[in-house]
Amino acid sequence: KKQLDRSLEMLKKMQVNERIDDLEKQLESLAKEQNELEQNKEELQKEDLLKKQEELNKKFEEIKKDLKELNDLNKALERPLDLDVMDDLQQQVEQDLKEATQEISEGKNKKASENQKQAAAGMQSMAAQLNAKQQQANKKQQEEDMEALRAILEGLLTLSFDQEYVQKRFIKISTKDPI
Repeated sequence: KKQLDRSLEMLKKMQVNERIDDLEKQLESLAKEQNELEQNKEELQKEDLLKKQEELNKKFEEIKKDLKELNDLNKALERPLDLDVMDDLQQQVEQDLKEATQEISEGKNKKASENQKQAAAGMQSMAAQLNAKQQQANKKQQEEDMEALRAILEGLLTLSFDQEYVQKRFIKISTKDPI
């Protein structure tokens, strides 16, 4: 039963780590797309620019859903990662994206550009924070594993010395002893 629980926990951790990796890639990709859109805004018509910005907003909404799923998976762990700091950043990026869309529709390209840059920077920051949290959790897990391994080795050494002691005492016993 303990081994099964341990295996299940490891599987859940692996799923959380995979989700984090996927979300990091998606956020970085979306930030890159947002930067490209911001840089190429002069070449696009207002309608095309607005359409592309709305597409990016939809992609971010998908990422938000994935983040919520990640949080749910994370909470199912015995020792969940601390992902709460992501909420503020996520709301800021969402706000920047909405304002960028609003500014584009009103024809205020300069203000929209600032919001697009901020949104892209926020997405990159979210990806970096996810990565940092994952690294921190992995490091902590490795430290705990090393401590457990050290304890196992110490126990094994003690057992080995005890066995040696018993063997030496056993050799001293004669077959003629009444014991």
